[in-house]
Parts: sequence; structure tokens; C-alpha cells
Amino acid sequence: MDRAFRKLDQIKPDVVKWYTTAVQPQQLLVDKEAVMTAAFSARTFILKEKGAPVDFVWNQAMAFPMVLAIPKGAKNRDNAHRLISYMLQAENQARYGNIYYYGVANKRAYERIPAARGRMLTTFPENLPLQFVQDAEWWGKNAIAVNDRWNKWVLQ
Repeated sequence: MDRAFRKLDQIKPDVVKWYTTAVQPQQLLVDKEAVMTAAFSARTFILKEKGAPVDFVWNQAMAFPMVLAIPKGAKNRDNAHRLISYMLQAENQARYGNIYYYGVANKRAYERIPAARGRMLTTFPENLPLQFVQDAEWWGKNAIAVNDRWNKWVLQ
């Protein structure tokens, strides 16, 4: 964490805005207030599709794995398993990948997703090796300390 904050100290004078909502990074680009931001890929591709002068690179992007879970003691556990199984079928994942700009869990879905579209998805085979995965365990243990330090640092 010390190393990260030292790097933030170095770049702080060049940062236009520390954004607080998920839509602000793209707006900064569209308004030409910033030339580069860290942003959610889906929001960026939607803007690009609408003609905004934005693009996205996967190099050193942070992937956020998502999970499906069944609460312990759930009354409809068997149906929940069936639903998850249905959702993860390649055909259904392909439907999702062709509509939304998020990755798919079933790699066989890419057999049904055009490559041009697939290149916009987090889990596309060419994109995955360029990214790193957020360490949820580390963040679970350290989020409060990081946020406290960040809140103090950003106001300096």
C-alpha cells in the first residue's frame, strides 16, 4: 500500500479529477477534460458505439470476477442449481455476450459470438492474458484501511 500511495503522490499533480461515480470517467473523455481514464469497459463500449471518440485497451485492465451463489439453507436449492446450470450453458452465455458488454463464463459461448463483438468482452481469450484479476480476498481484509488512507490522502 505504501508503494501505491507513493506512486499516487507522483501522478497527483497531473490528475484532472478523482471521480466518484462510474459515469464520470467517460464524461471526462467526451468533454475532453481528460485524455485517459480508468473506466468500466461496458460503459466505454456503449459510448463508442454511439459515436463518442473513446476507446478501451485491455493491457493492465483489472478484471472483477463475478460469482453465482446459493445461500446455505435455501429452500429451493435444487431449482437454484438448475437455474445456474441453465444460465451457464454456452448458448445462453452467447446470448448474454451478444447483448451486454461483459464477459461470459463459458468459453464455448465464443463459438456463437462474432469475433468483433467478442473482442469487446473481458473474458475473450485474447483479452484475458492482458489483464490482472482483482484480489477479492486481499480487498476483503484491507478495504477499510485503504479507504481510510485514500480519504485522508485525496484531501491533502
